[in-house]
Amino acid sequence: MKIDRLPNQISRNDFGLLLELTLRHPWLIRKSSAFYDLLSVCESEREASLVLDLVSRINFFTPNDQLDARRRICDKITKEWSLTQVETQIIAINDRELADSSSAYVQQMKGVFAETCGWKTPNFINGLGAAVERVADGKAIVVVDDFCGSGESVSGKVDWIKKKLDEQKKTCRIYVAVAAAMEQSKNAIEPLVDSYFAVTWLKRGISDYLSDPELTAAFTDMKRLESILHKRYGRKKLQDYSFGWRASEALYYSEGDNPPNNNFPLFWWPRLNTGPERDVLIPRI
Repeated sequence: MKIDRLPNQISRNDFGLLLELTLRHPWLIRKSSAFYDLLSVCESEREASLVLDLVSRINFFTPNDQLDARRRICDKITKEWSLTQVETQIIAINDRELADSSSAYVQQMKGVFAETCGWKTPNFINGLGAAVERVADGKAIVVVDDFCGSGESVSGKVDWIKKKLDEQKKTCRIYVAVAAAMEQSKNAIEPLVDSYFAVTWLKRGISDYLSDPELTAAFTDMKRLESILHKRYGRKKLQDYSFGWRASEALYYSEGDNPPNNNFPLFWWPRLNTGPERDVLIPRI
């Protein structure tokens, strides 16, 4: 393992963690160049320790993990919520022409529901407007997605659904089911729906794991690390994504999927203040 590229020394404990991480998480071996480049921007042993700690707690999901999550969502819908194909529409929160994760997730959910007798293509709808038009009064809507961060987007779309249903004088039960979600999203979503379920609940990467004085030190170090990132990338402003969108402090990566912007930008922001685009640990579009 070549770590001589690091401009600063790391402690023996951190070196051991580095070895352990790359052995325990094969995806880090595949991303070794980006991983070492990430460590190379650390100016102190304390910053390196923070980065290693955060990387060690990235919630990494393989395609098989995601398949298992979809099956658990299916069980939640059909067994615990006792919703049937006669009364239920499973929908994406997409309301734009551009593709997004919820649109893909609705399509993927068809596969696991195919194993459950009776569910058909009309039960799955890719778009909010179509769902509101097609759902009958007294029936159920289930919003599904692979990830929920701050809850801002989902709660906004659910609120829109409820207003449109009210305009059409319909009353429907609304549920939200996702593969993974930040715990803080409960505050935004739970008051609006009949039930909110996540297969995996995620804590904030720094705030929910540390307490002072370590918490203050970690915030100082992360702000210093973010300061080396370019202030803009395309139309995106770094200040909008500090500690992740809405300061979510997410540590989430689903292999083969486009990661959410709720992750710390240190792991996905493609440019530093100087030089060309960098090789990032968790690339996203």
